[in-house]
Amino acid sequence: MSTVARFTLEEFDRMVDAAVFNPDRRIELIFGALHEMSPVGPRHRRIVVLLTEWANDLTAGLRDRLAVQVQSPLRLQAQSSGPIPDMSWIDRQCLDATVLAQDKVLLVIEVADSTLPLDRGRKSKLYAKAGVPDYWIVNLVDNCVEVRRDPKGTRYQTITTHSAGEEIRPLLFPECPLRIGLLFG
Repeated sequence: MSTVARFTLEEFDRMVDAAVFNPDRRIELIFGALHEMSPVGPRHRRIVVLLTEWANDLTAGLRDRLAVQVQSPLRLQAQSSGPIPDMSWIDRQCLDATVLAQDKVLLVIEVADSTLPLDRGRKSKLYAKAGVPDYWIVNLVDNCVEVRRDPKGTRYQTITTHSAGEEIRPLLFPECPLRIGLLFG
Protein backbone atom coordinates (compact mmCIF):
# COMPACT_ATOMS: atom_id res chain seq x y z
CA MET A 1 0.00 0.00 0.00
CA SER A 2 1.41 3.38 -0.95
CA THR A 3 0.67 6.74 0.58
CA VAL A 4 1.06 10.11 -1.05
CA ALA A 5 2.58 12.70 1.25
CA ARG A 6 0.56 15.93 1.32
CA PHE A 7 2.10 19.35 1.80
CA THR A 8 0.75 22.78 2.52
CA LEU A 9 1.65 25.71 0.30
CA GLU A 10 3.86 27.06 3.10
CA GLU A 11 5.75 23.74 3.41
CA PHE A 12 6.22 23.68 -0.35
CA ASP A 13 7.56 27.26 -0.27
CA ARG A 14 10.06 26.31 2.42
CA MET A 15 11.24 23.36 0.32
CA VAL A 16 11.70 25.64 -2.70
CA ASP A 17 13.54 28.24 -0.58
CA ALA A 18 15.80 25.51 0.86
CA ALA A 19 16.63 24.29 -2.67
CA VAL A 20 15.31 20.82 -1.90
CA PHE A 21 14.52 20.28 -5.59
CA ASN A 22 17.06 20.11 -8.38
CA PRO A 23 16.69 23.46 -10.21
CA ASP A 24 16.49 21.62 -13.55
CA ARG A 25 13.27 19.91 -12.43
CA ARG A 26 10.01 21.80 -12.70
CA ILE A 27 7.88 20.88 -9.70
CA GLU A 28 4.39 22.14 -8.90
CA LEU A 29 2.05 21.52 -5.97
CA ILE A 30 -1.45 20.34 -6.93
CA PHE A 31 -3.96 19.65 -4.15
CA GLY A 32 -1.07 19.22 -1.71
CA ALA A 33 0.84 16.66 -3.83
CA LEU A 34 4.11 17.29 -5.65
CA HIS A 35 4.04 16.78 -9.43
CA GLU A 36 6.92 16.99 -11.85
CA MET A 37 6.07 18.93 -14.97
CA SER A 38 6.92 17.59 -18.42
CA PRO A 39 9.75 19.25 -20.32
CA VAL A 40 8.68 21.96 -22.73
CA GLY A 41 9.13 20.84 -26.34
CA PRO A 42 9.70 23.12 -29.35
CA ARG A 43 6.05 23.24 -30.46
CA HIS A 44 4.86 23.94 -26.93
CA ARG A 45 7.44 26.72 -26.58
CA ARG A 46 6.39 28.22 -29.94
CA ILE A 47 2.71 28.33 -28.90
CA VAL A 48 3.57 29.96 -25.56
CA VAL A 49 5.57 32.63 -27.42
CA LEU A 50 2.62 33.27 -29.79
CA LEU A 51 0.21 33.50 -26.85
CA THR A 52 2.57 35.90 -25.08
CA GLU A 53 2.78 38.15 -28.13
CA TRP A 54 -1.02 38.08 -28.50
CA ALA A 55 -1.55 38.94 -24.83
CA ASN A 56 1.05 41.70 -24.81
CA ASP A 57 -0.38 43.29 -27.97
CA LEU A 58 -4.00 43.27 -26.84
CA THR A 59 -3.75 43.98 -23.13
CA ALA A 60 -1.48 47.05 -23.24
CA GLY A 61 -4.40 49.36 -22.46
CA LEU A 62 -5.47 47.17 -19.53
CA ARG A 63 -2.22 47.30 -17.52
CA ASP A 64 -3.87 49.23 -14.69
CA ARG A 65 -6.29 46.30 -14.11
CA LEU A 66 -4.50 43.25 -15.46
CA ALA A 67 -1.16 41.43 -15.14
CA VAL A 68 -0.22 38.71 -17.62
CA GLN A 69 2.06 36.01 -16.22
CA VAL A 70 3.92 33.48 -18.36
CA GLN A 71 4.94 30.16 -16.81
CA SER A 72 4.73 31.69 -13.33
CA PRO A 73 3.22 30.01 -10.29
CA LEU A 74 -0.23 30.75 -8.94
CA ARG A 75 -0.64 30.50 -5.19
CA LEU A 76 -4.01 28.98 -4.36
CA GLN A 77 -4.04 28.62 -0.59
CA ALA A 78 -7.50 27.07 -0.20
CA GLN A 79 -6.55 24.27 -2.61
CA SER A 80 -3.03 23.73 -1.18
CA SER A 81 -1.76 24.33 -4.69
CA GLY A 82 0.95 26.17 -6.55
CA PRO A 83 0.36 25.29 -10.21
CA ILE A 84 2.52 26.81 -12.93
CA PRO A 85 0.24 27.39 -15.92
CA ASP A 86 1.67 28.44 -19.26
CA MET A 87 -0.19 31.74 -18.97
CA SER A 88 -2.42 33.39 -16.41
CA TRP A 89 -4.16 36.73 -16.32
CA ILE A 90 -4.55 38.04 -12.79
CA ASP A 91 -5.93 41.16 -11.16
CA ARG A 92 -3.02 43.63 -11.20
CA GLN A 93 -3.61 44.54 -7.54
CA CYS A 94 -2.52 41.00 -6.66
CA LEU A 95 0.81 41.08 -8.44
CA ASP A 96 2.70 41.19 -5.15
CA ALA A 97 0.26 39.04 -3.16
CA THR A 98 1.69 35.98 -1.48
CA VAL A 99 -1.63 34.17 -1.95
CA LEU A 100 -4.24 34.82 -4.63
CA ALA A 101 -7.87 35.18 -3.67
CA GLN A 102 -10.10 32.98 -5.75
CA ASP A 103 -11.69 35.89 -7.60
CA LYS A 104 -8.34 37.38 -8.63
CA VAL A 105 -7.31 34.76 -11.22
CA LEU A 106 -9.15 35.86 -14.35
CA LEU A 107 -7.91 33.49 -17.08
CA VAL A 108 -5.64 30.46 -17.10
CA ILE A 109 -4.18 28.96 -20.28
CA GLU A 110 -2.41 25.61 -20.41
CA VAL A 111 -0.67 24.36 -23.57
CA ALA A 112 -1.08 20.60 -23.71
CA ASP A 113 0.35 17.73 -25.69
CA SER A 114 1.51 14.85 -23.48
CA THR A 115 -0.10 16.64 -20.51
CA LEU A 116 -3.58 16.72 -22.06
CA PRO A 117 -5.09 14.15 -19.62
CA LEU A 118 -3.65 16.08 -16.64
CA ASP A 119 -4.86 19.45 -17.95
CA ARG A 120 -8.36 18.10 -18.66
CA GLY A 121 -8.45 16.19 -15.38
CA ARG A 122 -6.65 17.21 -12.22
CA LYS A 123 -5.82 20.76 -13.31
CA SER A 124 -9.34 21.40 -14.60
CA LYS A 125 -10.69 20.29 -11.22
CA LEU A 126 -8.17 22.52 -9.45
CA TYR A 127 -8.98 25.64 -11.46
CA ALA A 128 -12.74 25.02 -11.20
CA LYS A 129 -12.51 24.57 -7.43
CA ALA A 130 -10.45 27.79 -7.23
CA GLY A 131 -13.24 29.59 -9.09
CA VAL A 132 -11.17 30.49 -12.16
CA PRO A 133 -13.92 31.75 -14.49
CA ASP A 134 -12.09 31.09 -17.76
CA TYR A 135 -9.75 28.13 -18.35
CA TRP A 136 -8.36 27.42 -21.82
CA ILE A 137 -6.47 24.33 -22.93
CA VAL A 138 -4.50 24.78 -26.13
CA ASN A 139 -4.77 21.19 -27.32
CA LEU A 140 -1.72 20.42 -29.50
CA VAL A 141 -2.93 16.87 -30.14
CA ASP A 142 -6.13 17.93 -31.94
CA ASN A 143 -5.04 21.47 -32.97
CA CYS A 144 -7.84 23.23 -31.12
CA VAL A 145 -8.52 25.31 -28.03
CA GLU A 146 -10.85 23.91 -25.37
CA VAL A 147 -12.57 26.64 -23.36
CA ARG A 148 -13.95 25.82 -19.93
CA ARG A 149 -16.28 28.24 -18.12
CA ASP A 150 -18.90 28.38 -15.38
CA PRO A 151 -17.01 26.62 -12.56
CA LYS A 152 -19.13 24.83 -9.98
CA GLY A 153 -17.39 22.71 -7.37
CA THR A 154 -14.63 20.84 -9.17
CA ARG A 155 -16.24 20.96 -12.63
CA TYR A 156 -16.72 23.45 -15.40
CA GLN A 157 -20.33 23.48 -16.56
CA THR A 158 -19.57 24.82 -20.05
CA ILE A 159 -16.90 23.32 -22.33
CA THR A 160 -16.53 24.40 -25.95
CA THR A 161 -13.93 23.53 -28.58
CA HIS A 162 -12.61 25.98 -31.17
CA SER A 163 -10.50 25.36 -34.30
CA ALA A 164 -8.64 27.37 -36.92
CA GLY A 165 -10.97 29.85 -38.61
CA GLU A 166 -12.64 30.72 -35.29
CA GLU A 167 -11.81 33.21 -32.59
CA ILE A 168 -12.34 33.20 -28.86
CA ARG A 169 -12.45 36.05 -26.40
CA PRO A 170 -11.51 36.01 -22.73
CA LEU A 171 -14.70 36.04 -20.70
CA LEU A 172 -13.75 39.12 -18.68
CA PHE A 173 -11.86 40.86 -21.51
CA PRO A 174 -13.94 40.42 -24.68
CA GLU A 175 -12.00 43.23 -26.32
CA CYS A 176 -9.00 40.82 -26.64
CA PRO A 177 -9.92 38.28 -29.35
CA LEU A 178 -7.64 35.35 -30.13
CA ARG A 179 -7.82 33.99 -33.67
CA ILE A 180 -7.19 30.25 -33.36
CA GLY A 181 -5.43 30.32 -36.75
CA LEU A 182 -2.65 32.33 -35.07
CA LEU A 183 -1.72 29.19 -33.16
CA PHE A 184 -2.45 26.49 -35.72
CA GLY A 185 -2.23 28.34 -39.05
